[in-house]
Amino acid sequence: MAVQDPRGDGGRIVDEARVLNAYQKRQIHRLIDEAERQTRSEVLVVTLPSLDGVASPKTFATALFNQWQIGPSYPNNGVLVLVVPGARRIEVEIGSGLNRMFRVDNWLPGMLQRSVVPAMKSGDIGAGTSAAVEACARRLVETNTAVLLQARFRRTVLDPNVLYPLLSSAAMTLITRATLVADRNKQCHSCKARFAWGWDRSVLNGLKWNVTEPGGYLHDIPQLLPSHPQPSYPQL
Repeated sequence: MAVQDPRGDGGRIVDEARVLNAYQKRQIHRLIDEAERQTRSEVLVVTLPSLDGVASPKTFATALFNQWQIGPSYPNNGVLVLVVPGARRIEVEIGSGLNRMFRVDNWLPGMLQRSVVPAMKSGDIGAGTSAAVEACARRLVETNTAVLLQARFRRTVLDPNVLYPLLSSAAMTLITRATLVADRNKQCHSCKARFAWGWDRSVLNGLKWNVTEPGGYLHDIPQLLPSHPQPSYPQL
């Protein structure tokens, strides 16, 4: 079954089933224009009275989507809404770039059941089609926003100007912590008290330092001590 691609004239709707009134067409065009402007995608709507047994609506929608090459090849985010009143079916065909966001938690079938099928069952096929386009356009914008945020995060984290300083700072922090933990077991040779901070003996010379018992209470000498005494050597 041959269907004319409306994009040749700048359109996005083929309403051969004549289920859309003028207001609904304007509304759908507005929704599609806004979604395409924000996402660089393509959204097309096709209504056909029937398929005359040529194929199932799902098979026809997939074939038409591929034949028209809807949406850019990357990120492959095109959308086709096909409505076939004679088969009592609506199909939403999407590019592979939308699989995750459109199918997570059964969003697509759930949206059709909640927002589209009730209107079509009541006989207002145009309203159901418009509701499907509105929901898909909104989801398309949300998907594009999520993709942009992820790409921005990857660019920021993997930027050498950001990544290398972060790694250097983390490495220095780990080395410092490991050194302090290892040195905390050092004790004063004279009073057996533990050093609160395990700096090298040469650093402590001439400085005041704190000592604590392993049990956590203060040693029986003042908390702040004069510099640690140097060992005495016999005069030669």
